[in-house]
Amino acid sequence: MSDKIGIITIQGDNYGATLQAVALNSFLNSKGFNAENLDYNDINRVKNSLSFKQKIINDLWTKVAVKLIIGNKKKEKFEAFRKENLKFSKGQWRSKEALSADCPEYDIYISGSDQIWNPDVMRDDYNYLLAFAPDSAKKIAYASSFGKSKLPDNKKDTYKKYLLRFNSIAVREKSGKDIVNDLLGYEPEQVVDPTLLLNAEDWSKITKYKPSEEKYILCYYMPGDNIVCGAIKKIAEDLSKKTGYKVVNLGLKEYYKFKSGMDCRVDAGPADFVNLFLGAEYVVTNSFHGTAFSTNFNKKVYVPINKDLDNTKARHIRMVDYLKTIGMDNSIIPVGADGVIPDVSTIEFDYDKVNANIQNMRKASVEYLLNAING
Repeated sequence: MSDKIGIITIQGDNYGATLQAVALNSFLNSKGFNAENLDYNDINRVKNSLSFKQKIINDLWTKVAVKLIIGNKKKEKFEAFRKENLKFSKGQWRSKEALSADCPEYDIYISGSDQIWNPDVMRDDYNYLLAFAPDSAKKIAYASSFGKSKLPDNKKDTYKKYLLRFNSIAVREKSGKDIVNDLLGYEPEQVVDPTLLLNAEDWSKITKYKPSEEKYILCYYMPGDNIVCGAIKKIAEDLSKKTGYKVVNLGLKEYYKFKSGMDCRVDAGPADFVNLFLGAEYVVTNSFHGTAFSTNFNKKVYVPINKDLDNTKARHIRMVDYLKTIGMDNSIIPVGADGVIPDVSTIEFDYDKVNANIQNMRKASVEYLLNAING
């Protein structure tokens, strides 16, 4: 197999984005393909969406405050992990115009996973819908996510135009199937996130995992919903009181490093991230990739969702879709402004059934991907 494959996906020092990129890249190359990720990142994509005040605050925080608190340690870990585990293109593109003007040549172009098709994330950068790729080239989507249950009406025509150019489309969530069906009149395949193409043994080899002697409860926060974040903290505290296990925190702002009595891994790199999930006894999270890694590693995982928000406003649609698909509805913990936090210690998990579901989904996903490439 000598097909040269170019993968475009979101880049940046983000755990989920980095790990899903490494997973798809590693999987394809393990199957004998020549796959590389486009070294593409429009540096102005996010900055142009910020007000002048927001830009100043963002620069002060990222370029001054974070460096004073943790230095460059976290950034260096991300760079080292990508260098060791991710095959990049020789070319680099730092604007959407540059990529369109200088299209790299591949036999096959793949629009990768993560929230690559979320209009709030990609803004008006339709290169993530392979707008830059030649009309004649084979175009594939693997586990691409819209990150929401509906597209804005003013984006639908543009999305439809580019999606019609794809030879094969597979999305990550059921909500993505509904969006594509609405646009194109057919349901695409639904496949697993790339991180699930690799099992626990695969990941432990990549991250050189060494078991921890101390038992702990891992909290992984995605900021933005105070009710949900408060629930994560409370569930972990309750579990800690019952078990005596300590609580380890990921995803909190760097200044939590100075908070007394809290174990916050604010400088954790991608390998640290995976290893913390591998070693945890319990996981409490509102993150999609936190949920995916927890189930892949057979952890007792609890995912609080804000029951007061409908699907158009909530951020939990991705986790709910995934958990229901693999038969782990009992991991979904509804919480709200009433402050009532259910007792999760009595929840039981049947991982024999869940593992069978994940394995069946993994098998079907691999078949889709190989057929899309070879077909």
